[in-house]
Amino acid sequence: MNVLTMLVAWLGLGHEETDDPETLMRRKVMRLAWPAVVQGLLMTSIQVIDTFLVSLMSDDALAAVGTASQLIFVMFVVLIAIEIGASVLVAQAVGAEDRETAGAVARQSITLGMMLAIPVSLLGYALRHQLIGVFGLEPNVADLGVEYWSVVSLAIFIVMLVFVLSGILQGSGDTATPMWGTAVATVVNTFFAYVLIFGKWGFPELGVGGSAWGSVIGWSAQVVFLLVMIGRGSRPFDFFSRSGWWPSWETTRGVVRVGGPTAIEDLAISTGLAVHTGIVAVLGTASLAAHRIVFNALNLSFMPGFGLAIAATALVGQSVGARDPASGRLATKICAQYAVLWMGSMGLIYFALAGPIAGVFTSDADVRSIGASSMQALALSQAFWGMLFVFSGTLRGTGKSLYPAIVNSIMIWAAVGLGYALVRGGGYGLASTWLAYLPVAGVTVYFLWRRVRTEPLLDEQLEGARNLSLLLEPDLVPVGGEQGPSIVDAEHEEREPVGAGIRD
Repeated sequence: MNVLTMLVAWLGLGHEETDDPETLMRRKVMRLAWPAVVQGLLMTSIQVIDTFLVSLMSDDALAAVGTASQLIFVMFVVLIAIEIGASVLVAQAVGAEDRETAGAVARQSITLGMMLAIPVSLLGYALRHQLIGVFGLEPNVADLGVEYWSVVSLAIFIVMLVFVLSGILQGSGDTATPMWGTAVATVVNTFFAYVLIFGKWGFPELGVGGSAWGSVIGWSAQVVFLLVMIGRGSRPFDFFSRSGWWPSWETTRGVVRVGGPTAIEDLAISTGLAVHTGIVAVLGTASLAAHRIVFNALNLSFMPGFGLAIAATALVGQSVGARDPASGRLATKICAQYAVLWMGSMGLIYFALAGPIAGVFTSDADVRSIGASSMQALALSQAFWGMLFVFSGTLRGTGKSLYPAIVNSIMIWAAVGLGYALVRGGGYGLASTWLAYLPVAGVTVYFLWRRVRTEPLLDEQLEGARNLSLLLEPDLVPVGGEQGPSIVDAEHEEREPVGAGIRD
Protein backbone atom coordinates (compact mmCIF):
# COMPACT_ATOMS: atom_id res chain seq x y z
CA MET A 1 0.00 0.00 0.00
CA ASN A 2 1.58 3.30 -1.09
CA VAL A 3 1.42 6.56 0.85
CA LEU A 4 -1.40 8.01 -1.24
CA THR A 5 -3.54 4.91 -0.75
CA MET A 6 -2.90 5.00 2.99
CA LEU A 7 -3.85 8.68 3.11
CA VAL A 8 -7.06 8.04 1.17
CA ALA A 9 -7.96 5.23 3.57
CA TRP A 10 -7.12 7.36 6.62
CA LEU A 11 -9.39 10.10 5.34
CA GLY A 12 -12.20 7.61 4.84
CA LEU A 13 -12.34 8.24 1.10
CA GLY A 14 -11.76 4.66 -0.05
CA HIS A 15 -14.56 2.49 -1.41
CA GLU A 16 -13.17 -1.00 -1.02
CA GLU A 17 -15.15 -3.56 0.98
CA THR A 18 -14.12 -3.69 4.62
CA ASP A 19 -15.44 -4.61 8.04
CA ASP A 20 -12.82 -2.65 9.96
CA PRO A 21 -14.72 -0.50 12.52
CA GLU A 22 -12.26 2.40 12.33
CA THR A 23 -12.34 2.57 8.53
CA LEU A 24 -16.12 2.44 8.52
CA MET A 25 -16.26 5.19 11.14
CA ARG A 26 -13.89 7.37 9.11
CA ARG A 27 -16.24 7.03 6.17
CA LYS A 28 -19.21 7.99 8.34
CA VAL A 29 -17.39 11.06 9.64
CA MET A 30 -16.45 12.25 6.18
CA ARG A 31 -19.92 11.56 4.84
CA LEU A 32 -21.41 13.74 7.57
CA ALA A 33 -18.74 16.42 7.77
CA TRP A 34 -18.10 17.54 4.20
CA PRO A 35 -21.73 18.47 3.38
CA ALA A 36 -21.88 20.47 6.63
CA VAL A 37 -18.71 22.32 5.60
CA VAL A 38 -20.14 23.09 2.16
CA GLN A 39 -23.39 24.22 3.75
CA GLY A 40 -21.46 26.68 5.91
CA LEU A 41 -19.66 28.02 2.86
CA LEU A 42 -22.97 28.45 1.03
CA MET A 43 -24.45 30.33 3.99
CA THR A 44 -21.44 32.63 3.95
CA SER A 45 -21.80 33.12 0.21
CA ILE A 46 -25.41 34.27 0.67
CA GLN A 47 -24.22 36.99 3.02
CA VAL A 48 -21.45 38.02 0.62
CA ILE A 49 -23.81 38.17 -2.37
CA ASP A 50 -26.42 40.18 -0.46
CA THR A 51 -23.75 42.58 0.77
CA PHE A 52 -22.43 43.06 -2.76
CA LEU A 53 -25.87 43.68 -4.28
CA VAL A 54 -26.85 46.15 -1.55
CA SER A 55 -23.51 47.94 -1.89
CA LEU A 56 -24.43 48.75 -5.51
CA MET A 57 -27.28 50.94 -4.25
CA SER A 58 -25.56 53.25 -1.76
CA ASP A 59 -23.41 53.36 1.34
CA ASP A 60 -26.51 54.21 3.38
CA ALA A 61 -28.25 51.08 2.15
CA LEU A 62 -25.20 48.96 2.96
CA ALA A 63 -25.00 50.39 6.49
CA ALA A 64 -28.73 49.88 7.04
CA VAL A 65 -28.79 46.23 5.94
CA GLY A 66 -25.59 45.47 7.82
CA THR A 67 -27.07 46.90 11.01
CA ALA A 68 -30.41 45.12 10.66
CA SER A 69 -28.58 41.85 9.94
CA GLN A 70 -27.09 42.01 13.43
CA LEU A 71 -30.63 41.70 14.79
CA ILE A 72 -31.13 38.62 12.64
CA PHE A 73 -28.07 37.00 14.18
CA VAL A 74 -29.53 37.62 17.64
CA MET A 75 -32.70 35.84 16.54
CA PHE A 76 -30.60 32.96 15.25
CA VAL A 77 -29.14 32.53 18.73
CA VAL A 78 -32.66 32.13 20.13
CA LEU A 79 -33.67 29.59 17.50
CA ILE A 80 -30.52 27.48 17.78
CA ALA A 81 -31.72 26.14 21.13
CA ILE A 82 -34.52 24.22 19.40
CA GLU A 83 -32.25 23.11 16.55
CA ILE A 84 -29.55 21.63 18.81
CA GLY A 85 -32.03 20.06 21.22
CA ALA A 86 -33.95 18.41 18.40
CA SER A 87 -30.77 17.23 16.69
CA VAL A 88 -29.38 15.52 19.79
CA LEU A 89 -32.65 13.87 20.86
CA VAL A 90 -33.33 12.62 17.33
CA ALA A 91 -29.77 11.26 17.11
CA GLN A 92 -30.18 9.33 20.35
CA ALA A 93 -33.53 7.92 19.24
CA VAL A 94 -32.11 6.93 15.84
CA GLY A 95 -29.20 5.20 17.60
CA ALA A 96 -31.73 3.26 19.68
CA GLU A 97 -33.54 2.32 16.42
CA ASP A 98 -36.71 3.86 17.82
CA ARG A 99 -38.51 5.34 14.81
CA GLU A 100 -41.56 6.33 16.82
CA THR A 101 -39.70 8.39 19.40
CA ALA A 102 -37.44 9.96 16.74
CA GLY A 103 -40.48 11.01 14.72
CA ALA A 104 -42.30 12.33 17.79
CA VAL A 105 -39.29 14.42 18.83
CA ALA A 106 -39.00 15.79 15.28
CA ARG A 107 -42.66 16.77 15.05
CA GLN A 108 -42.85 18.24 18.53
CA SER A 109 -39.65 20.21 17.98
CA ILE A 110 -41.28 21.90 15.00
CA THR A 111 -44.22 22.91 17.17
CA LEU A 112 -41.92 24.15 19.92
CA GLY A 113 -40.02 26.20 17.39
CA MET A 114 -43.21 27.79 16.06
CA MET A 115 -44.38 28.57 19.60
CA LEU A 116 -41.10 30.41 20.17
CA ALA A 117 -40.60 32.01 16.77
CA ILE A 118 -44.03 33.53 16.19
CA PRO A 119 -44.08 35.68 19.36
CA VAL A 120 -40.45 36.69 18.76
CA SER A 121 -41.34 37.61 15.18
CA LEU A 122 -44.36 39.71 16.16
CA LEU A 123 -42.45 41.42 18.95
CA GLY A 124 -39.55 42.16 16.61
CA TYR A 125 -41.94 43.79 14.13
CA ALA A 126 -43.81 45.78 16.77
CA LEU A 127 -40.54 47.17 18.16
CA ARG A 128 -38.88 47.65 14.77
CA HIS A 129 -38.27 51.38 15.24
CA GLN A 130 -36.92 50.98 18.77
CA LEU A 131 -34.65 48.05 17.84
CA ILE A 132 -33.07 49.87 14.91
CA GLY A 133 -32.88 53.01 16.99
CA VAL A 134 -30.59 51.27 19.49
CA PHE A 135 -27.74 51.56 16.99
CA GLY A 136 -27.89 55.37 16.84
CA LEU A 137 -27.96 55.57 13.04
CA GLU A 138 -28.44 58.68 10.93
CA PRO A 139 -32.18 59.22 10.21
CA ASN A 140 -31.95 58.19 6.55
CA VAL A 141 -29.99 55.04 7.38
CA ALA A 142 -32.35 54.22 10.25
CA ASP A 143 -35.38 54.50 7.92
CA LEU A 144 -33.77 52.06 5.48
CA GLY A 145 -32.93 49.71 8.35
CA VAL A 146 -36.55 49.74 9.53
CA GLU A 147 -37.71 49.06 5.96
CA TYR A 148 -35.46 45.99 5.76
CA TRP A 149 -36.26 44.72 9.26
CA SER A 150 -40.03 45.16 8.78
CA VAL A 151 -39.96 42.42 6.14
CA VAL A 152 -37.41 40.07 7.69
CA SER A 153 -38.80 40.20 11.24
CA LEU A 154 -42.13 38.74 10.13
CA ALA A 155 -40.34 35.77 8.56
CA ILE A 156 -38.48 34.58 11.67
CA PHE A 157 -40.76 31.53 11.85
CA ILE A 158 -39.55 30.53 8.37
CA VAL A 159 -35.95 30.74 9.54
CA MET A 160 -36.95 28.61 12.53
CA LEU A 161 -38.27 25.91 10.20
CA VAL A 162 -34.97 25.97 8.30
CA PHE A 163 -33.00 25.56 11.53
CA VAL A 164 -35.11 22.82 13.09
CA LEU A 165 -35.61 20.78 9.91
CA SER A 166 -31.86 20.91 9.29
CA GLY A 167 -31.15 19.87 12.88
CA ILE A 168 -33.55 16.93 12.65
CA LEU A 169 -31.91 15.69 9.46
CA GLN A 170 -28.38 16.17 10.79
CA GLY A 171 -29.25 14.29 13.98
CA SER A 172 -30.55 11.39 11.90
CA GLY A 173 -27.24 11.24 10.04
CA ASP A 174 -28.18 13.20 6.91
CA THR A 175 -26.14 16.37 6.36
CA ALA A 176 -26.37 16.24 2.57
CA THR A 177 -30.03 17.27 2.38
CA PRO A 178 -29.54 20.45 4.49
CA MET A 179 -26.56 21.26 2.27
CA TRP A 180 -28.65 21.00 -0.90
CA GLY A 181 -31.39 23.00 0.80
CA THR A 182 -28.92 25.81 1.43
CA ALA A 183 -27.80 25.59 -2.20
CA VAL A 184 -31.42 26.07 -3.28
CA ALA A 185 -31.74 29.05 -0.94
CA THR A 186 -28.54 30.57 -2.35
CA VAL A 187 -29.77 30.42 -5.94
CA VAL A 188 -33.30 31.60 -5.16
CA ASN A 189 -32.13 34.39 -2.85
CA THR A 190 -29.59 35.66 -5.38
CA PHE A 191 -32.15 35.78 -8.20
CA PHE A 192 -34.95 37.48 -6.29
CA ALA A 193 -32.67 39.87 -4.42
CA TYR A 194 -31.24 41.07 -7.74
CA VAL A 195 -34.54 41.49 -9.59
CA LEU A 196 -36.37 43.05 -6.61
CA ILE A 197 -33.60 45.43 -5.57
CA PHE A 198 -33.17 46.87 -9.06
CA GLY A 199 -36.59 46.16 -10.62
CA LYS A 200 -35.37 43.87 -13.41
CA TRP A 201 -37.44 41.82 -15.89
CA GLY A 202 -40.80 43.28 -14.89
CA PHE A 203 -40.36 42.95 -11.14
CA PRO A 204 -40.95 46.03 -8.96
CA GLU A 205 -37.93 48.04 -7.82
CA LEU A 206 -37.97 47.72 -4.02
CA GLY A 207 -34.44 48.75 -3.11
CA VAL A 208 -33.50 47.66 0.42
CA GLY A 209 -36.88 45.96 0.74
CA GLY A 210 -36.00 43.85 -2.29
CA SER A 211 -32.97 42.48 -0.48
CA ALA A 212 -35.19 41.52 2.46
CA TRP A 213 -37.76 39.84 0.22
CA GLY A 214 -35.00 37.96 -1.57
CA SER A 215 -33.91 36.48 1.75
CA VAL A 216 -37.47 35.58 2.75
CA ILE A 217 -38.21 33.89 -0.58
CA GLY A 218 -34.89 32.04 -0.39
CA TRP A 219 -35.64 30.76 3.12
CA SER A 220 -39.14 29.72 2.02
CA ALA A 221 -37.76 27.75 -0.93
CA GLN A 222 -35.33 26.05 1.45
CA VAL A 223 -38.17 25.00 3.78
CA VAL A 224 -40.19 23.56 0.88
CA PHE A 225 -37.16 21.63 -0.34
CA LEU A 226 -36.42 20.19 3.12
CA LEU A 227 -40.05 19.14 3.66
CA VAL A 228 -40.19 17.44 0.27
CA MET A 229 -36.91 15.61 0.88
CA ILE A 230 -37.94 14.46 4.36
CA GLY A 231 -40.92 12.76 2.75
CA ARG A 232 -38.76 10.98 0.16
CA GLY A 233 -36.67 7.87 0.54
CA SER A 234 -36.08 5.81 3.65
CA ARG A 235 -35.79 7.77 6.88
CA PRO A 236 -35.05 6.40 10.36
CA PHE A 237 -38.06 8.33 11.67
CA ASP A 238 -41.67 8.97 10.68
CA PHE A 239 -42.24 12.70 10.26
CA PHE A 240 -45.54 13.16 8.44
CA SER A 241 -48.21 12.04 10.88
CA ARG A 242 -51.50 13.55 11.96
CA SER A 243 -50.77 12.93 15.62
CA GLY A 244 -47.92 13.63 18.01
CA TRP A 245 -47.35 17.30 17.15
CA TRP A 246 -48.20 18.84 20.50
CA PRO A 247 -45.05 18.99 22.66
CA SER A 248 -45.03 16.77 25.72
CA TRP A 249 -43.37 18.02 28.87
CA GLU A 250 -40.60 15.42 28.45
CA THR A 251 -39.75 16.60 24.93
CA THR A 252 -39.87 20.27 25.91
CA ARG A 253 -37.67 19.70 28.92
CA GLY A 254 -35.18 17.63 26.91
CA VAL A 255 -34.93 20.11 24.04
CA VAL A 256 -34.47 23.06 26.41
CA ARG A 257 -32.01 21.15 28.59
CA VAL A 258 -29.80 20.30 25.61
CA GLY A 259 -30.31 23.34 23.40
CA GLY A 260 -30.70 26.09 25.98
CA PRO A 261 -27.07 26.13 27.17
CA THR A 262 -25.86 26.10 23.57
CA ALA A 263 -27.98 29.14 22.76
CA ILE A 264 -26.62 30.97 25.80
CA GLU A 265 -23.11 29.93 24.75
CA ASP A 266 -23.62 31.36 21.26
CA LEU A 267 -24.95 34.59 22.75
CA ALA A 268 -21.92 34.85 25.06
CA ILE A 269 -19.55 34.26 22.14
CA SER A 270 -21.37 36.73 19.87
CA THR A 271 -21.34 39.47 22.49
CA GLY A 272 -17.72 38.68 23.36
CA LEU A 273 -16.66 39.09 19.75
CA ALA A 274 -18.66 42.32 19.56
CA VAL A 275 -16.76 43.64 22.58
CA HIS A 276 -13.54 42.48 20.89
CA THR A 277 -14.44 44.73 17.97
CA GLY A 278 -15.09 47.60 20.37
CA ILE A 279 -11.63 47.16 21.87
CA VAL A 280 -10.09 47.23 18.41
CA ALA A 281 -11.99 50.42 17.49
CA VAL A 282 -9.80 52.50 19.82
CA LEU A 283 -6.75 51.50 17.77
CA GLY A 284 -7.91 53.50 14.76
CA THR A 285 -9.52 53.03 11.37
CA ALA A 286 -6.66 51.01 9.88
CA SER A 287 -6.79 48.45 12.71
CA LEU A 288 -10.58 48.25 12.49
CA ALA A 289 -10.41 47.58 8.75
CA ALA A 290 -7.71 44.95 9.31
CA HIS A 291 -9.88 43.39 12.03
CA ARG A 292 -12.66 42.91 9.48
CA ILE A 293 -10.23 41.09 7.17
CA VAL A 294 -9.13 38.76 9.98
CA PHE A 295 -12.77 38.08 10.82
CA ASN A 296 -13.40 36.98 7.24
CA ALA A 297 -10.43 34.60 7.49
CA LEU A 298 -11.75 33.34 10.81
CA ASN A 299 -15.18 32.54 9.38
CA LEU A 300 -13.61 30.57 6.54
CA SER A 301 -11.19 28.60 8.73
CA PHE A 302 -13.96 27.66 11.16
CA MET A 303 -16.00 25.82 8.51
CA PRO A 304 -14.16 22.45 8.79
CA GLY A 305 -14.40 22.63 12.57
CA PHE A 306 -18.12 23.33 12.47
CA GLY A 307 -18.70 20.45 10.05
CA LEU A 308 -16.75 18.00 12.19
CA ALA A 309 -18.54 19.21 15.33
CA ILE A 310 -21.88 18.43 13.67
CA ALA A 311 -20.57 14.97 12.74
CA ALA A 312 -19.37 14.37 16.31
CA THR A 313 -22.71 15.42 17.80
CA ALA A 314 -24.71 13.16 15.47
CA LEU A 315 -22.46 10.10 15.77
CA VAL A 316 -21.99 10.35 19.54
CA GLY A 317 -25.73 10.92 19.98
CA GLN A 318 -26.44 7.81 17.96
CA SER A 319 -23.87 5.83 19.96
CA VAL A 320 -25.58 6.88 23.20
CA GLY A 321 -28.95 5.74 21.86
CA ALA A 322 -27.44 2.46 20.68
CA ARG A 323 -25.65 1.96 24.04
CA ASP A 324 -22.35 1.69 22.17
CA PRO A 325 -19.71 3.80 23.98
CA ALA A 326 -16.90 2.45 21.79
CA SER A 327 -18.41 4.01 18.67
CA GLY A 328 -18.79 7.33 20.44
CA ARG A 329 -15.17 7.35 21.53
CA LEU A 330 -13.98 6.34 18.07
CA ALA A 331 -16.07 9.04 16.37
CA THR A 332 -14.64 11.64 18.75
CA LYS A 333 -11.07 10.55 18.11
CA ILE A 334 -11.45 10.60 14.34
CA CYS A 335 -13.28 13.96 14.29
CA ALA A 336 -10.57 15.47 16.50
CA GLN A 337 -7.81 14.12 14.23
CA TYR A 338 -9.47 15.58 11.14
CA ALA A 339 -10.13 18.89 12.89
CA VAL A 340 -6.47 19.25 13.82
CA LEU A 341 -5.46 18.31 10.26
CA TRP A 342 -7.83 20.67 8.42
CA MET A 343 -7.77 23.64 10.75
CA GLY A 344 -4.07 23.22 11.44
CA SER A 345 -3.49 23.28 7.69
CA MET A 346 -5.58 26.44 7.42
CA GLY A 347 -3.40 27.93 10.14
CA LEU A 348 -0.23 27.10 8.23
CA ILE A 349 -1.64 28.67 5.07
CA TYR A 350 -2.68 31.81 6.93
CA PHE A 351 0.71 32.10 8.62
CA ALA A 352 2.71 31.60 5.41
CA LEU A 353 0.49 33.68 3.09
CA ALA A 354 -0.86 36.30 5.49
CA GLY A 355 0.45 39.23 3.45
CA PRO A 356 -0.97 38.19 0.06
CA ILE A 357 -4.28 37.18 1.63
CA ALA A 358 -4.66 40.55 3.35
CA GLY A 359 -3.70 42.22 0.07
CA VAL A 360 -6.76 40.69 -1.62
CA PHE A 361 -9.01 42.80 0.61
CA THR A 362 -7.10 46.09 0.70
CA SER A 363 -4.54 48.17 -1.15
CA ASP A 364 -3.73 50.25 1.94
CA ALA A 365 -0.21 49.40 3.14
CA ASP A 366 -0.99 50.01 6.82
CA VAL A 367 -4.15 47.91 6.77
CA ARG A 368 -2.35 45.13 4.93
CA SER A 369 0.55 45.11 7.40
CA ILE A 370 -1.70 45.09 10.47
CA GLY A 371 -3.99 42.49 8.93
CA ALA A 372 -1.10 40.19 8.00
CA SER A 373 0.44 40.18 11.47
CA SER A 374 -2.99 39.67 13.06
CA MET A 375 -3.77 36.78 10.71
CA GLN A 376 -0.51 35.12 11.71
CA ALA A 377 -1.47 35.50 15.37
CA LEU A 378 -4.87 33.94 14.61
CA ALA A 379 -3.20 31.08 12.73
CA LEU A 380 -1.40 29.85 15.83
CA SER A 381 -4.61 28.83 17.61
CA GLN A 382 -6.38 27.10 14.72
CA ALA A 383 -5.62 23.51 15.78
CA PHE A 384 -6.86 24.26 19.30
CA TRP A 385 -10.09 25.71 17.89
CA GLY A 386 -10.61 22.51 15.90
CA MET A 387 -10.36 20.29 18.98
CA LEU A 388 -12.54 22.72 20.93
CA PHE A 389 -15.33 22.40 18.35
CA VAL A 390 -15.18 18.60 18.25
CA PHE A 391 -15.03 18.01 22.01
CA SER A 392 -17.93 20.43 22.50
CA GLY A 393 -19.89 18.58 19.82
CA THR A 394 -19.16 15.26 21.51
CA LEU A 395 -20.48 16.44 24.86
CA ARG A 396 -23.61 17.84 23.21
CA GLY A 397 -24.15 14.45 21.60
CA THR A 398 -24.25 12.85 25.05
CA GLY A 399 -26.79 15.44 26.12
CA LYS A 400 -24.35 17.24 28.42
CA SER A 401 -24.34 20.64 26.74
CA LEU A 402 -24.11 22.74 29.90
CA TYR A 403 -20.43 22.04 30.57
CA PRO A 404 -19.10 23.09 27.12
CA ALA A 405 -21.40 26.13 27.24
CA ILE A 406 -19.85 27.28 30.52
CA VAL A 407 -16.26 26.51 29.52
CA ASN A 408 -16.51 28.09 26.06
CA SER A 409 -18.25 31.19 27.39
CA ILE A 410 -15.52 31.68 29.97
CA MET A 411 -12.92 31.09 27.25
CA ILE A 412 -14.17 33.79 24.90
CA TRP A 413 -14.49 36.40 27.63
CA ALA A 414 -11.11 35.48 29.10
CA ALA A 415 -9.51 35.98 25.68
CA VAL A 416 -11.32 39.29 25.20
CA GLY A 417 -10.24 40.41 28.67
CA LEU A 418 -6.63 39.45 27.97
CA GLY A 419 -6.78 41.29 24.64
CA TYR A 420 -8.11 44.38 26.40
CA ALA A 421 -5.26 44.24 28.92
CA LEU A 422 -2.69 43.92 26.15
CA VAL A 423 -4.12 46.88 24.20
CA ARG A 424 -4.97 49.27 27.01
CA GLY A 425 -2.36 48.24 29.56
CA GLY A 426 0.50 47.05 27.39
CA GLY A 427 0.08 49.34 24.43
CA TYR A 428 0.08 46.48 21.94
CA GLY A 429 -1.81 46.43 18.63
CA LEU A 430 -4.48 44.37 16.91
CA ALA A 431 -2.34 41.24 16.60
CA SER A 432 -2.14 40.94 20.39
CA THR A 433 -5.93 40.67 20.67
CA TRP A 434 -5.88 37.63 18.38
CA LEU A 435 -2.78 36.16 20.02
CA ALA A 436 -4.71 36.20 23.31
CA TYR A 437 -6.83 33.30 22.04
CA LEU A 438 -3.83 30.95 21.87
CA PRO A 439 -3.23 30.26 25.59
CA VAL A 440 -6.92 30.53 26.46
CA ALA A 441 -7.98 28.08 23.73
CA GLY A 442 -5.28 25.65 24.83
CA VAL A 443 -6.54 25.64 28.41
CA THR A 444 -10.14 25.30 27.20
CA VAL A 445 -9.28 22.27 25.08
CA TYR A 446 -7.65 20.64 28.10
CA PHE A 447 -10.80 21.02 30.23
CA LEU A 448 -13.08 19.79 27.45
CA TRP A 449 -10.79 16.84 26.69
CA ARG A 450 -10.69 15.88 30.35
CA ARG A 451 -14.49 15.99 30.53
CA VAL A 452 -14.80 13.83 27.42
CA ARG A 453 -12.32 11.33 28.87
CA THR A 454 -14.36 11.01 32.06
CA GLU A 455 -17.83 11.14 30.46
CA PRO A 456 -19.77 8.10 31.82
CA LEU A 457 -21.73 7.61 28.59
CA LEU A 458 -18.42 7.08 26.74
CA ASP A 459 -16.77 4.96 29.46
CA GLU A 460 -15.06 1.86 28.07
CA GLN A 461 -16.00 -0.06 31.21
CA LEU A 462 -19.62 0.13 30.13
CA GLU A 463 -19.20 -1.72 26.82
CA GLY A 464 -22.33 -3.76 26.23
CA ALA A 465 -24.13 -2.20 29.20
CA ARG A 466 -27.88 -2.59 28.92
CA ASN A 467 -28.82 0.59 30.74
CA LEU A 468 -26.65 3.53 29.79
CA SER A 469 -29.67 5.77 30.29
CA LEU A 470 -28.99 5.50 34.03
CA LEU A 471 -26.10 7.86 33.42
CA LEU A 472 -28.05 10.58 31.66
CA GLU A 473 -28.52 13.85 33.49
CA PRO A 474 -31.63 13.54 35.71
CA ASP A 475 -33.63 16.18 33.87
CA LEU A 476 -32.64 15.08 30.38
CA VAL A 477 -35.08 13.03 28.34
CA PRO A 478 -33.55 9.63 27.53
CA VAL A 479 -34.73 7.87 24.41
CA GLY A 480 -35.39 4.28 23.53
CA GLY A 481 -38.09 1.84 22.59
CA GLU A 482 -41.01 0.67 24.69
CA GLN A 483 -39.01 -2.44 25.52
CA GLY A 484 -35.83 -0.41 26.06
CA PRO A 485 -34.21 0.76 29.27
CA SER A 486 -36.08 2.53 32.04
CA ILE A 487 -35.36 5.70 33.97
CA VAL A 488 -34.48 4.94 37.56
CA ASP A 489 -33.59 7.12 40.52
CA ALA A 490 -30.53 6.96 42.73
CA GLU A 491 -31.94 3.95 44.59
CA HIS A 492 -32.64 2.18 41.26
CA GLU A 493 -36.38 2.28 41.78
CA GLU A 494 -38.24 1.68 38.49
CA ARG A 495 -40.00 4.58 36.82
CA GLU A 496 -41.66 5.08 33.43
CA PRO A 497 -40.29 3.44 30.25
CA VAL A 498 -37.89 5.56 28.25
CA GLY A 499 -39.57 7.69 25.59
CA ALA A 500 -43.08 7.04 26.90
CA GLY A 501 -43.78 10.69 27.64
CA ILE A 502 -42.36 11.82 24.32
CA ARG A 503 -44.98 9.89 22.37
CA ASP A 504 -47.97 11.37 24.21
